[in-house]
Amino acid sequence: MRRALIWVQSLLGIGHLRRATTIAEALLEEGFRVRLVNGGSGPAWPMPEGVEVIQLAPLRADGPQFRRLLDGEGREADEELWRARSEVLRAAAREFRPQVVIIEMFPFGRRAFRRELLPWLEELRGLGGGSPLVVCSVRDLLVSRARAVHERVVETVRRFFDLVLVHADPALVPFAASFPPARALADRIRYTGYVVARMPAPAARREGVLVSAGGGAVGARLLERAQQARKHSRLNAEPWSFAAGPRGEAGVAHAHRAEVQRVFPDFAARLASVRVSVSQAGYNTVVEALACRTPMVLVPFGTAREDEQARRARIMAGRGFAVHLEASELTPQRLAAAIDAAAEMRIAPRGIALDGARRTARLLREAVDVLG
Repeated sequence: MRRALIWVQSLLGIGHLRRATTIAEALLEEGFRVRLVNGGSGPAWPMPEGVEVIQLAPLRADGPQFRRLLDGEGREADEELWRARSEVLRAAAREFRPQVVIIEMFPFGRRAFRRELLPWLEELRGLGGGSPLVVCSVRDLLVSRARAVHERVVETVRRFFDLVLVHADPALVPFAASFPPARALADRIRYTGYVVARMPAPAARREGVLVSAGGGAVGARLLERAQQARKHSRLNAEPWSFAAGPRGEAGVAHAHRAEVQRVFPDFAARLASVRVSVSQAGYNTVVEALACRTPMVLVPFGTAREDEQARRARIMAGRGFAVHLEASELTPQRLAAAIDAAAEMRIAPRGIALDGARRTARLLREAVDVLG
């Protein structure tokens, strides 16, 4: 049986782990045995049956500025923790002997994990039975970095990676839009289309608003403003649902007739049936809304260093899929106006590849079969 090992590290939200989970499920369907090495907090949802999870000592960011890495107890990561993680990672590869290793984001992101990943990549070359195919799995847009950082990324990819799977559609977002030296890696880059879990068919009759805060680590203000915006919206009498996210506070805000929960088990069905999705501009929620053909209001999370969501929001608004509202503009009245405007939109993302998980799994199956 084909064997795939996935390394994924969430720091603040849950998007990276969700995307890796979706890919893992597609690999199972292509006949792979799959192990997922998770370096962040444990998943807040059931893993697909058949995916074997190896949990490293968890690390997370200390906040939106990503200044320090903290362990599960909130202490700064020490040398002992790093050694323990590295030992588990090496043992996982030696025992499992994967034919393909998928590393999520690195070296395009997660550079704080160089000390863990670079020695491991060196060791993968010497595994008995032949070195595995080493693949980077990366989203559509990256945060802006200096030219010197880009040059180091190119050097690392050319030294250690066989493929770079970009989970995007170049017709919508070419990788060079956020990684200018993409041409230097043209022989390794493969576009897979957007990775999205299976979504229900769009409802024939839509009603209401779904406000979601992604993982919930930084979405409290959006939830609060959305509850305040309800009375100003023409959709006030329709159902509104509020998802604080698995890492958010379920009681972050309250309003008349409002549902506030961390997670809705039927989130996908709700997204496919509402008139408007209000969210930040994280990869997963945006792509899920596209798949459901649900108009969006996007209020991107961002800092001086983190501009990926702002770029995605501008692109979606430019294509007529969303109304873009900056966080600095987030008043109840402006948010209500944006929701009302989005409710009049009809979106049809024709020609945009939204089957990235399946394409990823098939591409890797074909690559592994060629290698024998």
